[in-house]
Amino acid sequence: MIFEFILLTLYLGIILYGKIFFLFSETVYKASLIGKLDLFTSITLFLLAIVFFFKTRAKTLGNNAVFKRDRFDYKSIAIFIAIASVIGFSFYLNFHKVVQEWDSVALYDARAKFLESGGKFSEMTEFSKNDEINYYYLMYPPLTSIAHYFWYQLDTGLPVSIIYSINFLFFALGLFLLIDIV
Repeated sequence: MIFEFILLTLYLGIILYGKIFFLFSETVYKASLIGKLDLFTSITLFLLAIVFFFKTRAKTLGNNAVFKRDRFDYKSIAIFIAIASVIGFSFYLNFHKVVQEWDSVALYDARAKFLESGGKFSEMTEFSKNDEINYYYLMYPPLTSIAHYFWYQLDTGLPVSIIYSINFLFFALGLFLLIDIV
């Protein structure tokens, strides 16, 4: 149960930090009513998730039923091996991935490099001046580009596409803990 809390708090904290980064880097959005509501609801949901966890934990501890299962059964082991194989393959593919054409991942990366050079999302409208139909730089949500930006700040030496495998891993762990296979 405490592992669930740490995992979900870390994951939600990363998302909240990305939203806060976006809000404070875009002064026009931060000053707008929608921006203030976005920040308020994000922080409120984060705090409510923590309160909900502790209330649920208190009920579980009150029943003395912290763990529902004493050991793995064969079905759980087979599911675990299958999911671990898929996630491992995802890490392998994302480690060796090479962008061969313009796609959304290349766009997220290009916007991250623009942020790294000191630019802002609101300045990206200049890139779309010559593309009256698509507005590629503004069509996609900003949070993935912010994740790419922070990945470059970490300077791990690993390709940025590993972020997608890490998200997949968090999702699988969350599902595992949610349906109590472990």
